[in-house]
Amino acid sequence: MSVLDIENFPCSELNKIHQLWVDYSQGRFAFSVQKSIYSISQIGEIHKFSILGNSE
Repeated sequence: MSVLDIENFPCSELNKIHQLWVDYSQGRFAFSVQKSIYSISQIGEIHKFSILGNSE
């Protein structure tokens, strides 16, 4: 796929793919799951740096 193909990929199709991924993985995999994991890991990193006194 080219960048143009990705930019023009219909959101409705992406949502269908996401929902199928959630359904068939029983909620273990999908874009929203990945976002949640990423968010939690970022919060953990911020907390770790705060505890160590290295917060920005």
